[in-house]
Amino acid sequence: MTKAKEVCGSTISEPVTAQAIVCFGKHGDNDERESLFTRYFNAQKSYIIQRAVLIGIQELPEPQRESFYRRALKINPEHRELVNYLSGRQSPNYGIRRRMERPCLEVPKKVEARILRGVGLVKGKPTRFRLTYGDYDYE
Repeated sequence: MTKAKEVCGSTISEPVTAQAIVCFGKHGDNDERESLFTRYFNAQKSYIIQRAVLIGIQELPEPQRESFYRRALKINPEHRELVNYLSGRQSPNYGIRRRMERPCLEVPKKVEARILRGVGLVKGKPTRFRLTYGDYDYE
């Protein structure tokens, strides 16, 4: 949490700051979520930071959360779709999915290199050559 708090106020990059805000909102308490909105949601902040704040405060008690959502829509009405989505959810959604586990083979499959051939004209004569990046192996 300390690192997330530190990164929230930094200007490292907007996506990193947005992830820290969402993390801080998910794992913080209601006072911290409230402070997220008051500190990081304003007209001067970028769209991605504003969205992260709205996602981060979704676990606030409903009357308080709805009040913040109304204030957010007055500042930036473009968030209406996200606010409607978050307001209609019964449980919080932070966009985290479990990765599907894939079994590994005991012995990996042997991959054969494919040699792609092209045809072109060299000094007026049709010529076949390998299509690779590094070498032009004319036959």
